[in-house]
Amino acid sequence: MDKKMDFAAGVFINRPHEKTTGFMFGKLSIHLDKFIAWAQQKENDKGYVNIDILISKGDSTKLYGVLNEYKKPESTTQPEKDPSIPW
Repeated sequence: MDKKMDFAAGVFINRPHEKTTGFMFGKLSIHLDKFIAWAQQKENDKGYVNIDILISKGDSTKLYGVLNEYKKPESTTQPEKDPSIPW
């Protein structure tokens, strides 16, 4: 990655306990004061904060959340019309 990761402040993601049944993917704990302060600065133009849940490279048992700021590029050109198509 060429960009510095912006970790989700106050968010703690853990895998479920080994004795947990198979339907649970993980556990999420949120420290509200820290998360709200961070999230208010990261809100996108639609009012969302998108967070990717990633697996640590050094320890595959550890998960963490990182801000996803991806924006779909706006297309400024229209596709050319094919004259052989009647509509």
